[in-house]
Amino acid sequence: MAYPTSSGQVSTIILVKVDGISVLQKPDEWIEIEITVDSGACETVMPAGICHSIGILASKQYVEGVENKVANGETIPNLGERRCLMMTQGSGVCKKITFQVADVHKPLLSISRVADLGFECVLGKTGGKLIDSVTGEFIPLTRKDNLYVMKAWVKQD
Repeated sequence: MAYPTSSGQVSTIILVKVDGISVLQKPDEWIEIEITVDSGACETVMPAGICHSIGILASKQYVEGVENKVANGETIPNLGERRCLMMTQGSGVCKKITFQVADVHKPLLSISRVADLGFECVLGKTGGKLIDSVTGEFIPLTRKDNLYVMKAWVKQD
């Protein structure tokens, strides 16, 4: 391809293949993500730009035009939801999780939503864990850059 430069000359554009993560995934493939555990998040949310193989469905919040208030006080629209199957370190069975989709920078796990599902959250100096109050199973959390994060693998529910 060619395009004009500011000096009126023609320059060429060369396409270069860059190694990296493919944005095309099959719906039955597990996708590894890192989720930030957030005690200030009212909803479990993820950006639209990840997990492309998992469809975005119209959520109640989307249909009602609900917006989410972020830390700086601005609001961002709800874009729908992704219903996922999820595996984590320490989990013996697959769990279902619903992420609201919004213009956020990374996936956030709402501690209040996790508590509503019957999990206790323990945070410490070097990490933490989510403990299933029914089975006793726990999901380890790592402390990274002064945030608590959870490694997970998700795919379309």
